[in-house]
Amino acid sequence: MKTKSKILAMTLITSIILSGCLGKEQEQKQEEPKVAVQTIKIETSSIKKYSDVSSKIISQNNVNVTPKASGTIKKLYVKIGQKVNKGDIIAKIDDTDLTVQLQQADAAIELAKANASLSTNGSLQNSINQMKAQVDSLQIQLNDAQTNLNRMKELFAAGAVAQADLEKAQMGVDTLTTQLQNAQSTLNLNQTTVTQATQSVGESAIKQAEAARANIKNMINNTTVKAEGNGTITNLMVSEGNAVGAGTPIATIADGENLKVSLQVSQELIDKIGVGTPVEIILDGQGTSVNAVVSNLSKSADAQTALYPVEINLRNDTGNLYSGMFVTARIISDSKDLVITLPLNSVLEDNDKKYVYVIKGDGVVKTTVATGIQNVEKIEIIDGLKIGDEVVVKGQDFLSETSKINIVNGVK
Repeated sequence: MKTKSKILAMTLITSIILSGCLGKEQEQKQEEPKVAVQTIKIETSSIKKYSDVSSKIISQNNVNVTPKASGTIKKLYVKIGQKVNKGDIIAKIDDTDLTVQLQQADAAIELAKANASLSTNGSLQNSINQMKAQVDSLQIQLNDAQTNLNRMKELFAAGAVAQADLEKAQMGVDTLTTQLQNAQSTLNLNQTTVTQATQSVGESAIKQAEAARANIKNMINNTTVKAEGNGTITNLMVSEGNAVGAGTPIATIADGENLKVSLQVSQELIDKIGVGTPVEIILDGQGTSVNAVVSNLSKSADAQTALYPVEINLRNDTGNLYSGMFVTARIISDSKDLVITLPLNSVLEDNDKKYVYVIKGDGVVKTTVATGIQNVEKIEIIDGLKIGDEVVVKGQDFLSETSKINIVNGVK
């Protein structure tokens, strides 16, 4: 009897324990939390597809600075990156020899004036003899310099001397040639004076001597190399002490106001754009951008890259753009209006199939969709949804088809 009572008591206790456990499980199931989500109702909108192409800003107009005189760079007044205006001094070429020639020209003028006042040809003849001696001396020096130049050319061709040595030899010939020409000109003037022996000839001699001086003065002026436009120094080809020839570029000035971006784009993109297509130029690392349009393009691909050249002109009205800045050109390559779109991250993917969660009652339905064009924010839905459907756009990563939801639209 006691044994039966114990068994009955144990059975009752076990039943109570099991009943309590089952009650807790049912209570837990009933209290399973709902997933908080945000949704939108489907309506039509527009979408634009962008293509990003990396490039850098360059100047539309690059101007080479070229001296009008030969010689040695005595002083450089600019450095790379420096802004210059038209008329600013870029460099100074050594004008020592030309200064000597100018002094000689001044003396020639005075001599011409003196000759004009001489009353006899005998007095003039003495001066002419001195000038002839000077011409003969300069001719001998020029012959020696020409011989040296010919020898330097042979050595340069053989690789035995540097370009600078050859240019210095050429400069020596040029200098002596000018001196000889000036001396010969003065001699000719005075010989004319002797021949004519008239006041009018004397006046002409003075004018010619003054013209020779003006020519030398102009050559001295040309040793000051100036900027021919506004812009930024982007390249320096010489240093102080280098020999340069007339017409040889020594620096490059880039137009800082009229800039451009040159792109190389694919065949797919070139078929979708044209002159006037809007472009957003994003300044890398600055978080700012400027709006522009396609200015020029070619439908002929580069033979090596198979890409197509596109140019976008920029006006640097604010002064914040510089040649050499790296940029990203964002081009609208496709656009659609009155289509269904969703935020890009609201569309999920599983086994290459894209899907969204559509609201149904207090739950969701996993709905497969077909997509079209997209950008960094939105994606086009071309099949699977209709106007008025309510789709989860936040919280979708925590859902399954059995989830219960709590819509919290308007809560950030």
